[in-house]
Amino acid sequence: MTVKEPSYFYMKGFYYNTVEVEYMKASFVCLRPEVTLSDVQLLKAWTSDRDVTRFLNEENNISGVLNTLLSRSDIPVLTPLFNRDGRFFMLCTRDGTPVGFMRMTGGAREMEMMLAIGDKGLWGRGLGSDAIRGALSKAFFEWRVEKMIAYIHPMNVRSLRAFERNGFSAMKETPSARRYELSMNDYLQKLRAYNNAAQGA
Repeated sequence: MTVKEPSYFYMKGFYYNTVEVEYMKASFVCLRPEVTLSDVQLLKAWTSDRDVTRFLNEENNISGVLNTLLSRSDIPVLTPLFNRDGRFFMLCTRDGTPVGFMRMTGGAREMEMMLAIGDKGLWGRGLGSDAIRGALSKAFFEWRVEKMIAYIHPMNVRSLRAFERNGFSAMKETPSARRYELSMNDYLQKLRAYNNAAQGA
C-alpha cells in the first residue's frame, strides 16, 4: 500500500496526522453525492436482493419505488430526489466503481447513518468500515454534527463490528435494533489518544 505524505488538521487545541491516526487514514471508499441514472439501476438491482436489504431500515418496496423512478425520469442526474429527507451518497472505490450506498438523516445535534455494500462479492473486505470512517470525518469536521447514531440489527454481525471498530458504543437494544452512538467529543478523544500512542511508539 502506498503511503501518501501526511497532512495535518487543527481542531480544539491539538493536531492530528491523517496517516498515523486510524480514524482518518486513507480510505478505499469515497462518498459521492451525485446520483445518476446508472446509479439508480444499480440501486434497484441491489435492493432487489434480499441478502442486501435483510437488515436495512428501508421501506419494503424500495426496489419498486426505484423502478418507478427509472421509468418516469429522463434527466441524467437525480441527486436532488435522493436528498429530500437527508443526505445520500453512492459509495465508490478509488477508481469510481459504485459498491454501495449511504444515507444520513437528522441535523447538527444528532445524525443517523445507514449504509449497505450492495456488491456481495465485496463483503468482508472492510469497505463498510472505510465508508463509516469517511462519513464520520464529513459529519464531524465539515458539518459539525454533535453526535452520530446508527440502528443495527443484532444479527447483522458485520455491521456491528464495523461500527464498533470506528468507535461507536452500543447504548440501547431491542429485539430488532441496537442503537450505537458516537459523539464528537468521544471521536476527538479517540483521535488524541491514538495520536499520542503513535508519537510515543
